[in-house]
Amino acid sequence: MLADAARRCLRRNAFLTLRAHDGRMTAAVFGGVLALLVALRVGSLLTLWAAHAGWFLDARFWVSDAPMVADHVTPFHGHPNPFGWRFGFQGLVTMHVVTGVGLFAVCLVPLFTAKGKPWHVRFGRAFVLLWLVHLFNGLINSAQILLVRGFEPTRYPQVPGQGFSLYLYVQFAFISFLVIDFLAHGLAALQYKNRPPSRGMRAVMLGLPLTSLVFGLALVGWSLRHLLSDAPAATRQSTEFAIIYLVQVPAYLYLIGKNLAYWARATPRNWLHGWLTEHQRNMMFCVQVTLYTGLANTTMRYASWLTPFVFVAIDAGFIVWLLTKERALRRRVVESRFGLALLMLLRDGPSSPYSRRVVSAADRGFILRLVDRDGNGCLCREETRQLLTSQGLPPTEAELDAVFAALDDDADGRLCERELDAFLVNLFAPEPKAADELALVFRHLDADGDGRITAAELRRGLDGSLSEDDVGELFALLDLDRSGSLDWDELRAALLPRRCDAGVRQPLTLREALAA
Repeated sequence: MLADAARRCLRRNAFLTLRAHDGRMTAAVFGGVLALLVALRVGSLLTLWAAHAGWFLDARFWVSDAPMVADHVTPFHGHPNPFGWRFGFQGLVTMHVVTGVGLFAVCLVPLFTAKGKPWHVRFGRAFVLLWLVHLFNGLINSAQILLVRGFEPTRYPQVPGQGFSLYLYVQFAFISFLVIDFLAHGLAALQYKNRPPSRGMRAVMLGLPLTSLVFGLALVGWSLRHLLSDAPAATRQSTEFAIIYLVQVPAYLYLIGKNLAYWARATPRNWLHGWLTEHQRNMMFCVQVTLYTGLANTTMRYASWLTPFVFVAIDAGFIVWLLTKERALRRRVVESRFGLALLMLLRDGPSSPYSRRVVSAADRGFILRLVDRDGNGCLCREETRQLLTSQGLPPTEAELDAVFAALDDDADGRLCERELDAFLVNLFAPEPKAADELALVFRHLDADGDGRITAAELRRGLDGSLSEDDVGELFALLDLDRSGSLDWDELRAALLPRRCDAGVRQPLTLREALAA
């Protein structure tokens, strides 16, 4: 029962909850998925190169004035189909529609289910699998059309109400590049979590977005040159797509830059658990593209005037998500780690048993902005109280006095970035140890913060799972010195037993002890 109460205490801390998250693919499955994504990227680059060079141009598949028959039009969309059933074209189109419907059916389940729970994992894996098939059949068919028509806009038909053109194919290609990048990045962030990747993995995770960055910059350059020049439009839609590229592509370049910045670091910021926001943002982008294709294809078929509003709504929703949920999640993780570090400060003082770890000036400012609720650049006494209270650890006045006595050098009642520096280096940045987790459990049970756990406090901590007599019996077993309350050493003896390895008694970690 005491172990269950300790687990509940640890689960209330967002930082420790994420630290204990061990869900990942097997190495073989992850390696296979990543290899397929890299192969799709290489194939896409070779296709664009060959199409631009015109190596496979074939006039039989260009637009003609001949009337179209059923085999010449794709199902549902009504787009011109230059191949019929040759090269598997119509079959791959049908498969693309089926996988698109599947993506639309499962995409929101991982988003709104609890992270790490069975439903989240199962539907998340189904989402990834469907995207792999969707990318494969879509890219194969796009490659066939691009190779035989090249990059000459007049070889692409203008189907009424569909906006089907070379420029749309180029947009599809760029978004497919992004989906490959973001699937790989989202899965790798989850796979590695706070472990530094190998050199080969870093090279792959930097190489994918770099190629997308070059592609995106090329689209922006073409759009600017087209809009600023007086040359006549190659087709009536070239200007329309130049505007679309300039509106859409820079936002995607920003997201690519965030992914590059994540893998450019030699080691992850362990104190932030940034892998979670990276995983969620990148998978959320894939959900966004799913909604794009599913809803936009429907509106283009039945109510084309709705399509721009659908795109704007999806983009706006994604931006709101980025600005609210991602920041809120980071604040919750940082505040949880900050609260844990404050408890260690109260137990051990400003000195630390850890080896020092560098916290850069940018990181110090980032942390302070997240915990500084009024935005004045300092952490005041009331903000510290709110920070701990929000984690179920309302501090006493004596505890606040101890914190500010240790950190507030100029005694002005505020902790600035300079005053927090040693605290962040010694107690915040390093990975917490078993004693840190035990300090959190102790403080949750010690409701009044006086450094002792009474029988009444233990009863409340057990959430009524034991009768009063059973609590009294348990308390008597734990109260080794018969003082009528439990101190730190007595709780440590109960939750952190020692094991014997080769005749040497070693302390268990708290999580190992609770698992045992």
